[in-house]
This record gives sequence, structure tokens and C-alpha cells, in this order.
Amino acid sequence: MFPGLFDFLRTKRSFLLLLLVWLLVGMYGGPLAIVVIPLSLLILINQGRFDEALLGFFLILMLSDSRQQSMAFAAQAKDFCVLMMAGGMLLFRESFLPMNKIVLRFLPFFAFALIGLIYSQTIGPAAQKTLSYFLILLVVPNYIMTAWRTQGPVFFRNLVFFTTMLLVVGFALRVLRPELVTLQGRYTGILGNPNGLGIFVFLFTMIFVYVDTEIGKVFTRYERWFIYGVAVASILLCNSRSALLALLIFFGFRYLYRFSPVLGFLIFLTISLGYQYLMLNFESIIYSFGLQEYFRVETLESGSGRIIAWSYCWLNIQDGPFFFGYGFNYTEYLFRKHFVELSLLGHQGNAHNSYLTMWLDTGLLGLIAYLGGFISSFIKGAKQSKLALPVMYAVLFSVSFESWLTASLNPFTIQVVMLMTLMLATAELKAPAEQQAVESGEESPVVA
Repeated sequence: MFPGLFDFLRTKRSFLLLLLVWLLVGMYGGPLAIVVIPLSLLILINQGRFDEALLGFFLILMLSDSRQQSMAFAAQAKDFCVLMMAGGMLLFRESFLPMNKIVLRFLPFFAFALIGLIYSQTIGPAAQKTLSYFLILLVVPNYIMTAWRTQGPVFFRNLVFFTTMLLVVGFALRVLRPELVTLQGRYTGILGNPNGLGIFVFLFTMIFVYVDTEIGKVFTRYERWFIYGVAVASILLCNSRSALLALLIFFGFRYLYRFSPVLGFLIFLTISLGYQYLMLNFESIIYSFGLQEYFRVETLESGSGRIIAWSYCWLNIQDGPFFFGYGFNYTEYLFRKHFVELSLLGHQGNAHNSYLTMWLDTGLLGLIAYLGGFISSFIKGAKQSKLALPVMYAVLFSVSFESWLTASLNPFTIQVVMLMTLMLATAELKAPAEQQAVESGEESPVVA
């Protein structure tokens, strides 16, 4: 029933044990974690275990999102981890050839981000975040492609099982220690908040669908049901409205693009133009379906504080260097500085919109440059995969409600980079799988 899952657990026993050591050192070893974890990554890279280095880094980014004090080590270690991943590419560069060049699509964006540093009021964090964003776009695609070249489709299967396993850990904690995975009555999994879990599962589900449909039959029917079941249960339990809608957008456009990409684009355009009307009447629509309790209708009028955040962000955009911005981290600095005033108005958190945050941080030119690199990546990917544009539409919708895409070292942006890498490399990734099927005489490859 679950041969791939058991094979993952069997072949990755030593790696999973290493992750357990990371947790113990991080929870009880104090500052030792920022030494042990990055050095462990370098050892994995030296041993050619590129897939495990990437999965370990992914875990650290997940734990860094946690609200638990015992996981604070991950937030401290993640900066050193991304530097070690980049250092590993330099030390063992022959293993990463030919280099993936997705990062080149975003060079104009980084040029405007650097200009924004001139106006930065938090120059240290701003420069650090600019560098980390560059490194995430450099490191992740190259580790993905190198892991694929060394392991083939097994790597993608293991990536999906590893993520599923972490979601299952959240279910276990919900039974054993519910206070660790609950925030204001809503389920968070091992992430920091319910909406974060929703975003994470939404992105993970798109990665899983891509692997399952584009790379080959790497999962059995029961494994596929199990993974879908874990994802659906997670997103329903966390009660994230925007994540659920984004996921529905993905599956809706995936269905439409089987018939006509033009029809899909026209419907996306219609939805975009009718978005304001939909939101104005969203409450009555929810009541008509009897879903007012699940969608927390009492918070819709103020958008859970989002309208306040968006208005405040827009006012500051107009008062600042409109075209160049204040540099990375400025939006976070601004909302933290005026936390009390905004709280009295009913707002908690950040700007809750990646477009406004990117505009305030890097200016209008930076926002345009980023969207240019992002959208062009998926448009090119659409020539090889019908999933590319549905993924792009869903992500563009999701980032309208949260600012996660403007941060680099989180468990969300890394998944978007994974998706861009997969879409652009579809033809290259599918070729070995198709060849394997031809050689074995099967309809599609089966990964042992």
C-alpha cells in the first residue's frame, strides 16, 4: 500500500536521526545550534547528499516560523544555514554544473532593492534581507536540480513524503500537546499561526500535484490518497479562508487549462475585474451557503484588520520615495513602530499584502521588476506544463492577503522558488522519466 513511504523511512533513517539531533541541540544546547546545524549541512553537501541538505534547510525554515520558545534556535540558525548552502555551492561547484540561472531573471529587482538601501532606516537588517533573498533564489534551484541529477524522481518523491511527515507530526501534537499547535482556538500545526499553515499546505499541494502529474507515477494510489487526505485535513483544521480560496483557484484553473489556456486567461481576467464586487458581496454569498461560522463572517467587514493595514501602507507609499522604496524590512519596521496606534484601530501584524509591502520596501520599480521575473518564469514554464499558469494565478491571489512573498527565509517563499524551478525545468525533468518508461516497457515510470 505504501512502498514509497516505507522506502523513504528506511533509506533516510540516518538523516532523520540527524534531524532529531538538531532538535535536541537546538532545544537544550543554546548557541551550540548555530554551529552544529550549519556544519552538519556542509558535511551532507561534502558527502554528495544534496537532497538531504535541502530538506534539512527546509525543516529549519519551518521551525523558524514557530511561536514556541523552544524552537527559537531555528530563527537564529537559518541565516547561517543559507550561507553554508551557498558556501557549499562554491566549494563543490563541479557538482552543481550546469548552474541553474533563475536568479538572473530577478537581477533588475535586486538592483532596485539595493538603491532602496540608500533610504533605509534599518540598514543592517535591510542589507541582510536583500542578500538572503538573492541567496534563496540562487541556492534552492541549484540544489533541486543537483538532487534530481543524482537521484532522479526519487528526490521529488522524498520531498513530498518528508513534508507530509511534518504535517502528520502536527496532527500527533494536536492529540498529545494541543497547546503547542493551537492559537486562539485555531490549528497551526508546527508552524507559527493558522494562516501560515494554510499558505504552507496550499503551496505544498501544488508541488505534490506537479510531481504526481508531470514527473511520473512515483506514488501508489493509496499513497496519493493519504497525501491528499493529510493536506485537506490540515487546511480545513487551520480554517484559513485565503489559503482555501487560493487552492480552489489552482484546481479550478487546472481543470480549465486542460481544455483551453485562452479560456482560462479570460476567466482569470474576469475574476480580477470582478474581484471588488465579489468582496463587497462576499458576506451574503457565505450566508447563502450556510458557511458563516467556518469563514468567520464577523471578521469580514474589516478583513481581520487588513483594510486598515492596506490603507496605512498606501499612505506611506505616497509619502515616501515612490519609485525606489525604503529598502527591505522597512514595512516590518514601520508597522512595529506604530503597533499601538494600529492596534487601537483593530489591526494586528504586518501589511498583509505582498504587493504593497514590496512597493513600500523596493519602490514601484522594484515591484514591477519582481513581478516581471516572477511572471516571465511561469509564462515560460507554461510552454512545457499546463500547471504553470494555474500555479501562478493561485500564488498571485494568495499574496494579495499576506506579505510572505517579500520575505526570503520562511517556509513559503522557498516553496514558490521550488515551483518556479520545476515549471522551468519541466522538459528536462520529464525526459529521464519518459526514457525510463520506454526502456522498461511500461506506460509510466515507477520509482522503487
